[in-house]
Amino acid sequence: MTILDYFRFSSGSFCERILQLMVSPDRSDEVAYSCIRYFGKYAYQPAYSYLLDYAEESNSDSWEYAAISATALANYPGDRTVETMKMLLHSRNWYVRYNASQSLELLGLDYTDLIDIFEGKDRYAEEIMRYRFDQKHMRERGKRSHDE
Repeated sequence: MTILDYFRFSSGSFCERILQLMVSPDRSDEVAYSCIRYFGKYAYQPAYSYLLDYAEESNSDSWEYAAISATALANYPGDRTVETMKMLLHSRNWYVRYNASQSLELLGLDYTDLIDIFEGKDRYAEEIMRYRFDQKHMRERGKRSHDE
């Protein structure tokens, strides 16, 4: 895994090899997590569908795949990514919800884009997005007061 971290911090020229490793049935979960993180730094379209699958096929035993994929998918803008992140906001796992909310923010969504979440029946999904927007507002306010 150390070598995978080296690749992630050095270059995006290993995408094809990292993808082969990520989908190999012989790899460990920890190796898969490192591969997913690699594709969070270096967008590689052939990895996109696998990242979506990891995020969408989450269950309580493998929430790590969904959480890490939610972070990586921020690097893959598009309607399917947004739909997947919104779905992950309904996860029972806090880390999955948190990472999905962070990705939605990084993708540039605002309140009107997420009205279905804010007006929905899932209190936890609404709370994590409200928390995310409150944090963003506080950062922007702090930056404005620092610039003055």
